[in-house]
Amino acid sequence: MVFSLFKVIKGGLLTGQAEKKKQQEADEKTRRQNLWFGYFNRLFTERTAEKYMQTVYAGVRCFSFDHHEVGKYFLKPEYRDNPYMVAQSALNIHQAVIMLLAELSPAQIAQMFPQAKEYDGQKYQCKDWFYSQEAIKKFGNDKPLGGNIRKTDMFLWEQNNRYLNNFVIAQMLIVSELRELEGEPSLMEEFLNTNEKETGKHIEPMYVADGKNGKILVDKSGRKLADVEKPKPRWARKARVNR
Repeated sequence: MVFSLFKVIKGGLLTGQAEKKKQQEADEKTRRQNLWFGYFNRLFTERTAEKYMQTVYAGVRCFSFDHHEVGKYFLKPEYRDNPYMVAQSALNIHQAVIMLLAELSPAQIAQMFPQAKEYDGQKYQCKDWFYSQEAIKKFGNDKPLGGNIRKTDMFLWEQNNRYLNNFVIAQMLIVSELRELEGEPSLMEEFLNTNEKETGKHIEPMYVADGKNGKILVDKSGRKLADVEKPKPRWARKARVNR
């Protein structure tokens, strides 16, 4: 009897609580993303010099969320089920934000989006605080980027800030998705095809998908290859300084 009651609690009450919590988290995420989308939309529509920096910041923060949600928000409801129009809408918003960023200087962008306090990039051959600081100097420091979209795009890739990282990755995902919708190879597939031609080695592309217990890696046919481990939050990482 006790065992049966335990099964009922475990399978019913606890599962129901978990589902309720999951739904609450999803609702909260939707609420936050819509706040950012609405905030950017209002600022961008007004476009006043006094609130220029707030407009830029809000635009970048929009891409902390799924770019599909960005695309849908700025479309009329009747077009939100059209994948191509959603992706194109997201790209239009992304390009508008880059144009705003291109009027600032590298130092202004870095001040708005501080670099992560990670100092061991040389050891692991990746971007760190020192690398990003050198990029700020290389791209002009206090000198405005002068509306140069390509230069701005290149500078953003050199920065190590999570919001800017999300922003530049979103651009790659959107462009890749549009290519696929137009019947062309995705950016990853094109890279792998080029690599195979140059090296003679075939690399099977992998994709991230939703599994029963979190994100998983799958092949093109949808077959599971491995689980995706969640990265440690920044507060849980130790900062190491090379001396």
